[in-house]
Amino acid sequence: MGFFSTFRIYVCSDMKGVVVKDGVPVEGVLVTRIADHCNDKIYKNTAVSDKDGKFEFKAIAIWSLRPIIFGTVIVQMITLQYQEQELLGLKMFKNNNHRGGEIIFDPVNSSDECIEVIFDLSKSDKEEKRVSIGPQKAKTYWGLGKLQH
Repeated sequence: MGFFSTFRIYVCSDMKGVVVKDGVPVEGVLVTRIADHCNDKIYKNTAVSDKDGKFEFKAIAIWSLRPIIFGTVIVQMITLQYQEQELLGLKMFKNNNHRGGEIIFDPVNSSDECIEVIFDLSKSDKEEKRVSIGPQKAKTYWGLGKLQH
């Protein structure tokens, strides 16, 4: 990790997933990922689930002095548009700059692998928060999504 990598912020890591309902893949669900970087700029990308229920997002990375001055707090939220309803797929906080930092907390062990998630539409998006146990510690998130490690 070089000096200039200090200024590189992975606002969102690569992510791929599948949308299912009662174990069956769901096609045509609009999946939207929004990341709010320190109340400074909103980043948004969308995907539509294919016939196998699969979707994919590429990482979003920027260059900024902000982490040195203010630190990093990124709120990420994924919503799903299904049968004229907007459902909370995933909401989580990322407080680091590195790729894979949503689930890996140590920049030395950061990962270039995609984060994988399953959205089960047969569940309620109002369920209690979940805790994902990552390599170093637990991370709290909300919504239909189940992170895969």
